[in-house]
Amino acid sequence: MHGTWRRSTVADVAAQVARDGGVPVAIDRRIDFTRRIDLDGDERSLAAVLDELADKAGGAAVLHGSCVRIAPADAASRAIASANSRGRRLAAVPKTIRDALAAEAPLVVEAGERPREVVDRLLSEAVLQADGLDLIPDDHLPAATCPSMPLVDRVDTVLAHYGLALAGARGKNGAAAIAVAVAEGDGAPLPPRLATLAPAAPGGRPVPIDRFTLRTDAALDELLAVLAKRFGLRLSLDLEALARKGVAAKEIVKLSVRDISRDALLDAVTRPLGLEWTIDGDRLVVR
Repeated sequence: MHGTWRRSTVADVAAQVARDGGVPVAIDRRIDFTRRIDLDGDERSLAAVLDELADKAGGAAVLHGSCVRIAPADAASRAIASANSRGRRLAAVPKTIRDALAAEAPLVVEAGERPREVVDRLLSEAVLQADGLDLIPDDHLPAATCPSMPLVDRVDTVLAHYGLALAGARGKNGAAAIAVAVAEGDGAPLPPRLATLAPAAPGGRPVPIDRFTLRTDAALDELLAVLAKRFGLRLSLDLEALARKGVAAKEIVKLSVRDISRDALLDAVTRPLGLEWTIDGDRLVVR
């Protein structure tokens, strides 16, 4: 990246880094976004800049779905655990709701807007009913704009301020109601630095956070094997779990995505089939 900031607010630096890096950056409500910092981003990776920005803001930077979240360490750990468990939490959601949650658009929050109203608005635009809004504290949010990302990430970006997340559908016969619930992750370990997820290239130059563009029409097991190798992982495909969900290993996956994160790509492959994925050490586990 290129850029030097002197006595700039955390919010201003985050907005510029997001624009230049092409990655949505959300600042947790518990971080002082008005704090003024100095930061030198010249000749450094996007991951390294985000890590230092988070350090100077008094928090940690974590990949949360398709965006980077800057949050206090305990909240960041919860965000990771919640994102990793999302597939399981939404596995029983009807396909029509999963498709709605995958629709991409920018996240725009007006100054002073209540989080409850934002979540209700976002879900209502997708013709979804929000259940559990009473869990969201009464609050007023600062103005914010994040680049295009799936609806589930837009909603979870707002909910994560309060330790909440989308949990699944409620109601009989697959009614189009999505539930808000307390996020998982209490006692989770401290999150790794983003820079550790982007190893240095030959010659010592840093590599930015990977973004992926993919158009494919391939068997599920073959596609996952290719992706696992690309991510430096070993694939562990739970065939018994797939069979219980009525999914064949050779089921054809048709996919067309552009400029998304690793986590968002794995979500795009597994979520429509009701599958979930986790990363356990050097293994990509899909069940």
